[in-house]
Amino acid sequence: MGDYSGQISSFDWVFSPRGNDGRPMPLFDRTTGEIHRDIADYWIKHYDISRILTSNSKQLVPILKNKIHIIVGTADTFYLDGAVHLLEKAIAPLGYNGRFTYLDGRTHMDLYKGGLETRIAQQMYNVARPGNTWKPKQEPDAATELAK
Repeated sequence: MGDYSGQISSFDWVFSPRGNDGRPMPLFDRTTGEIHRDIADYWIKHYDISRILTSNSKQLVPILKNKIHIIVGTADTFYLDGAVHLLEKAIAPLGYNGRFTYLDGRTHMDLYKGGLETRIAQQMYNVARPGNTWKPKQEPDAATELAK
């Protein structure tokens, strides 16, 4: 995978603090497998969504109430549906009123099949611009295009 490694290292690039050389510090030693506890603690403190929402609920519920919307497939390729169920269970009693949608049989790769992206965009527009209704641009079909 070269100097930048691959999928595993991408998490270091996103979540880890930078070392003196400006590169992300690895979560674990790629040769021995030893976890770097200080880096793991950094990830937990800064990026563990469940921990952040539960331990800071007094400050965050008033800001995020009715604003947490998560959609995941029940057959997620990376097993994220399990983590989403845990998050839902953790924050349910805190008053966030999160909306969790589990799409039956969908994976990480086919989640948006069937117009989900358009539905999400429309809902976001309607919240951002109350009283207006977003109408997605209609793409001409192939027959109409060929007739031109």
